[in-house]
Amino acid sequence: MSVSVLVGTWRLISGEVLDDAGSVAIEMTDGMLHYAPSGHMCAQLVVSARAPGSKLHRAVGDFIAYFGTYSVSEELHTVTHRIEGGYGCYSPGRTLVRSYEIEDDVLFLRASLAEQSSVPLHTLSFTLTLTLTLSGGSGSGTAGGSGTE
Repeated sequence: MSVSVLVGTWRLISGEVLDDAGSVAIEMTDGMLHYAPSGHMCAQLVVSARAPGSKLHRAVGDFIAYFGTYSVSEELHTVTHRIEGGYGCYSPGRTLVRSYEIEDDVLFLRASLAEQSSVPLHTLSFTLTLTLTLSGGSGSGTAGGSGTE
């Protein structure tokens, strides 16, 4: 499986987790994802809860950090993260599948969290919007944005 389409360091532009009603439950306010040509990756995201203390916020925490390997299916437009180590609920052995789109050096990652969590999250979904910040496989290396996966 190819990894070259995602190679580079991606800076978070915005990120959010939606609850069952489609309302924003959690925002990611800062962060980066790095995809190496070797097939290794790491993710670090700062979380801002809209409902501090909620079951979702307790499950996710204030910071998302993990590392491991990844593979890309260009046919299915998915990236699979295989976690080797992480913080909080991102424990070794977990596998996270995300759909992706790339438009003009902007990477969009999306997933349904209910299918991939040991915490009952109903039908929560999330979207991350990231921009390529350093030289990578698919883009020219534009400057990253800030603000509110």
